[in-house]
Amino acid sequence: MKEAKDLVPYGAWGQWLQESVRYSKSTPANQMHFYEEYGSSLSAASAGESLPDFQPVGNLTYTQASILLDVQEEEREQFMANSSR
Repeated sequence: MKEAKDLVPYGAWGQWLQESVRYSKSTPANQMHFYEEYGSSLSAASAGESLPDFQPVGNLTYTQASILLDVQEEEREQFMANSSR
């Protein structure tokens, strides 16, 4: 979504979303926010790099990932542990 938004002319994002995707404007906003928070860790982990501090955010559901954005950073590991049960 971030790459797509960067390619769309200024002011045309809403129209592009209506024509290109089947979800609300808040879903891409959440996806981009999530990528801003965890994108580098997710990209490195998917490339097979060993990250000792990588947290398994890729295993969360969309709803859990959205909630995680509002959880304080020091509480996120516990949240993810509870979510995987």
